[in-house]
Amino acid sequence: MTPSPRPRVSATSVVAMAVLGLILGLVGAVVSAGRTTIGSVTVPWGVALMLVAVVVLVRAIVWQSGSKATGLALMAGWLVATGLVLELAPGGDVLIPDVTRSWVYVVGCTVLGLGSALWPLPRGLAELVAEEQQADADHVPGPGDVLPGGPVVPDPGPGPSGDPAPGR
Repeated sequence: MTPSPRPRVSATSVVAMAVLGLILGLVGAVVSAGRTTIGSVTVPWGVALMLVAVVVLVRAIVWQSGSKATGLALMAGWLVATGLVLELAPGGDVLIPDVTRSWVYVVGCTVLGLGSALWPLPRGLAELVAEEQQADADHVPGPGDVLPGGPVVPDPGPGPSGDPAPGR
């Protein structure tokens, strides 16, 4: 039995996801403090928003890449950023205070984020992503295609006798 093809995940993609995780962790530290009081009930909307954002973003990245490595890289970046903001600042300030809502944010995002990164992909998704990557690698740019980082491939126009270009 031949092994199933695995999607190619570049080191650049993994590093980019780690950087995105750092950004998410820094933004999450600020957003998680958001709360609204309705009557006598305090609603921690920032924590709920960040729990959903982490799960959705991690899972979308894993699905798009077909690899758990990108989701784990994003979570690693998030954990580093969150760990850094948990430290007491020289002036005694903290972004994530030692209160219940903060514990729900840190533990909840860690568990749900890692769970969404490690949850198995649907059968056949990794193979589909690998096939799409191979098709992209095999594609020969034609008229109207945009080259990576460059201009559109020019249309050769009509031939010298006014006939359409070959292959049309």
